[in-house]
Amino acid sequence: MPTSSTLLVEELFASGGVGFLTALWEVQVPRGTEEIAGWDGKPHRVPTRFARVPHKAHPLGALAKRWLDDPRPWAREQLRAYIADGCDRPGHRTLVKRLFKGAEEREDHELLTLFFVAFDRMRRLRSRKLKYYDWSTQQVTERVRIEPVKPRSPEAFHFSQRTRIYLQRRAVRYVRGLASADPVTFRRVLLDILARYEDEDLPFGESLLRMRGLVSLLFAHSAVLGRGPRSLSLAPGAALSDLAPAPLAPEAWAGAAAELLDALPRARNLFVRRQLVRWLERDHAAVLRALDMARVQRLLASPQPDVQLFGARLLESAEGSENLLLEEWLSLLTTDNADVLLLVASKMSAVVMPARASLEQCVALARHVAHAPAMLGVEWAESKTLGSK
Repeated sequence: MPTSSTLLVEELFASGGVGFLTALWEVQVPRGTEEIAGWDGKPHRVPTRFARVPHKAHPLGALAKRWLDDPRPWAREQLRAYIADGCDRPGHRTLVKRLFKGAEEREDHELLTLFFVAFDRMRRLRSRKLKYYDWSTQQVTERVRIEPVKPRSPEAFHFSQRTRIYLQRRAVRYVRGLASADPVTFRRVLLDILARYEDEDLPFGESLLRMRGLVSLLFAHSAVLGRGPRSLSLAPGAALSDLAPAPLAPEAWAGAAAELLDALPRARNLFVRRQLVRWLERDHAAVLRALDMARVQRLLASPQPDVQLFGARLLESAEGSENLLLEEWLSLLTTDNADVLLLVASKMSAVVMPARASLEQCVALARHVAHAPAMLGVEWAESKTLGSK
């Protein structure tokens, strides 16, 4: 029996109640047990699956279709929050599978991007330091072993490791199918997926080896990674630092520089952003050299320091920088990124005439906490006379 009332869940879903998700998460379909004979002849009770018989439907399975078909904005918001939670609540396997398959049938790209990332996050890894004794050298060596971790509940089922891998592959299969059917939608969906990864998803470098979905999107054709039926590994003699973008369906990315540039500030994971930058610099160098100042400004306005630095490096060749208002230049100097301030001040010195700044603005710039803008302000102030404005 469920550990919490499904009647309460049904009532809150129908009324749009505030505690719907909390009540739903508390519903855990317990694992059953059966008695078997052990090797010693004594009876043992072992866990079994939920009894799937015609007269006993799954307590949560019937909710999936009504939830997907519900037109209320509230229901949609709750569905997004449920998937973003991770889809790994004990006893919720049937509901997750039916929601995922229903989203596939409806070609609901937004939900599928959420499922894609949630399935990648399901496979957790941990690093363990193990000591080995080498008989040849008679010394103890220490090695780090990466192994999967699966949370278990004594009362209810989680997804098995094999099912987690299957769900990752199925999500990738759906995205791959979009590449030939609709390349524009394929690019949008793939970039939306990349934008949803967080820094916490890759706590250490080897965490990438559990992200079969992410690897399949960014490194589908990379020779650095070896792909086994259940795991990813580094090729002999290769290192993670050797990875370079080798995206899924490379033919679909011709002329996609603008889409990659728009996706860069949206990406919340540092590793993903670095791969996007490498991708742009390798395949779209000509586009970057002719980038207009408005797009560079959007990069500089990003809260991510690495995106700001990337935009600052593009200032040197940006078109229209000489037409930028002085107030816009000064607004670029409000960041705390010292590397960005150095590049912006250098570009300002090259394209902005000191006569465009008033003495008051020069003095304010000279009081900047960073060295490069402050020296630029001093240089401009020295060109002024006491009677100038």
